[in-house]
Amino acid sequence: APAVHCASSTAILTTWPPGQISAPPERPPAPQPLPEDLRRQLLALDHDPIEDKPICDEEVRASWGPNLARGGRATTTCRDPFPYVKANEGRTHVWAPFITNLGGAYLGVASDQNYSLIAAARSELAFLMDYDPRVVALHRRLRALILHSETPEAFIARFAPEAQRDSLAILDRVYAETPDLLALKAGFRANREELHAYYQAQLDRPPRGQPADFGWLRPDHYAYIRALYLQDRIIPIKGDLMGERTITAVAAAVRAADLPLRIVYLSNAPTAWGGQITPGYRRNLLALPLDDRSVVLQTTNGGGFRQNGYWHYNIHAGLHLQQLIARPGYDTVLKTLGERIPTPDGDVT
Repeated sequence: APAVHCASSTAILTTWPPGQISAPPERPPAPQPLPEDLRRQLLALDHDPIEDKPICDEEVRASWGPNLARGGRATTTCRDPFPYVKANEGRTHVWAPFITNLGGAYLGVASDQNYSLIAAARSELAFLMDYDPRVVALHRRLRALILHSETPEAFIARFAPEAQRDSLAILDRVYAETPDLLALKAGFRANREELHAYYQAQLDRPPRGQPADFGWLRPDHYAYIRALYLQDRIIPIKGDLMGERTITAVAAAVRAADLPLRIVYLSNAPTAWGGQITPGYRRNLLALPLDDRSVVLQTTNGGGFRQNGYWHYNIHAGLHLQQLIARPGYDTVLKTLGERIPTPDGDVT
């Protein structure tokens, strides 16, 4: 009978570098103000009731071992006790060559590392989602302070001890009509000191190997993030990757904006809850309006990838990931990484 053979000099049917690096796209034009009806839709998105998911209690954490007794992971039914108001992955810049000038819309979890990715990609619309109300509140505070700070230096100065009164006054003005104003101000007081040192360190001591043109607190990148906030093109929103409302609403909003969702940044959220591709998580990923240039950025830890550092950084073609999880048997995150392709950086596939 006739047979078909696939001939290749390697086990991986691809070449290096990928097209995004060998032929990077041109920078998208600067975004213009949104149509008013779309702006109102974005500011009124439905969201998951994330407050209903409890923090993992001592009984749950007891099964995680002594190193995680205070927190450091989650489950599908409870969230990590730690509020991740600072990035802890360290080498987010390794993704920059794969996302430069991708444009389109952006969906990401966690804290300010999102802004660096948005600025590198020149995303035109961004949804900053988290299942921890404290992280969503952080982005709302950052929004207010960024809107009232024309430079990164002025923004960082908002966290200095002598600026606390003025910064709280900004929150008073921006969120005067919101019922959680007192909580927003309390969160600022609680995190001000550590965030002041954290943001200043991003300017003074960037991670080893980080390109000079990466990082949201560079003047040009900061100006871009501020411009997006001024146009309500960055939307902090409550949301659970396994939830039923938020991602559905985001997908509808992206379609209404007539944009592809080009970047989905998951951090290590799925592996933090155990790595299961739950029915809700599968449904949400499959609902995203991706195109052939969309990528999913995710980190994993715990070894198994021969990485040099603590974190393994993966870039997954978005449509390919959707094709995989639509098949039977792809029930864990690690199974979707089985076809990962090495890069010159040992931490990146």
